[in-house]
Amino acid sequence: MNSFYKVAGIVRIIFIELMILIFFIGFISNLAKDIEENTVSSDLSYLISTGIIGTLCMLWLIWTMLKPRVTTESGSTNILTRYQFKDFCSTHPSYVFIDVFIILWAFAFNEFESTNTFELCRKYATFSVGIFIPVLRLFLWYVIGLKYKKEFSKGAWKPIMWFYIILSPFVILYFISTWLNA
Repeated sequence: MNSFYKVAGIVRIIFIELMILIFFIGFISNLAKDIEENTVSSDLSYLISTGIIGTLCMLWLIWTMLKPRVTTESGSTNILTRYQFKDFCSTHPSYVFIDVFIILWAFAFNEFESTNTFELCRKYATFSVGIFIPVLRLFLWYVIGLKYKKEFSKGAWKPIMWFYIILSPFVILYFISTWLNA
């Protein structure tokens, strides 16, 4: 049950990856559209802010993969401090299942026919980032050897299991409602 409390670390990774999808991919898509329409100066502050936030989120995610560390997912004011918290790994090969979930979610909300440059660039950027993050995670873990001692990464897959257990009823209800409305 201690692995359940590590879900906060998984949620943090999901949040950062969603921020990458919203800001980094949004920046790339809007920049491509503005270059095509020659209207870059019209929303320059938006481009700068999304570019900075998206790039910082992408760099943070890459940094956590390049410098793997073990953190404790607890706070001193947390009501759950009476429980013993285990350590949470900043990166692990099993986190590819989180990366894949985020990218599949992003593709689920993309339109299938690209009618303009914005949609086309958004698809290419989503696909590129969607391939880059899991491949980099696995490359750094297995090829470069940036991993932990076995005792730290022993149960790193368990928070992902809890995440999918929590998420599965919502996904099932979504598909049932979609099927009933079809």
